Amino acid sequence: MSALDQPVEQDELSRFREMLNDYWSIVYERAVYAKEPNIADIKMDELYRGFGPNARRLCNLVLPEWLESTDESLRFTAFVLIRKFLITSAIPELKQFIETHGNPENAPERFELKKAEQILELCMAVDSTDMGNQEQVGD
Repeated sequence: MSALDQPVEQDELSRFREMLNDYWSIVYERAVYAKEPNIADIKMDELYRGFGPNARRLCNLVLPEWLESTDESLRFTAFVLIRKFLITSAIPELKQFIETHGNPENAPERFELKKAEQILELCMAVDSTDMGNQEQVGD
């Protein structure tokens, strides 16, 4: 049984979630201070690429949670990583995001909804071809 197929222990997931949230907060704060907010996404990309199978499995559980955040920057990072690495486990959360944000009132919300729809389409295409192996995509 591979690391990706093993059940997740809630303590392990909670610790990983806390670590990932803390890391994002630090890199985002530094990026804002440097007036280069995209640095946070670059650092998160580097972190994800460095993960082994078990850490990626945990990250693939946490990133979709970020779509529910009230922090637009955190949601943006989640969208970036889900799209870049075609994290098909995010499909239910992407669908929920689209359903919840179905009638945006302003341009930024419409842009975010469109982004979610495009990412969902990409992830579903990968999932339907049964190629959703995040270890190979984007590397």
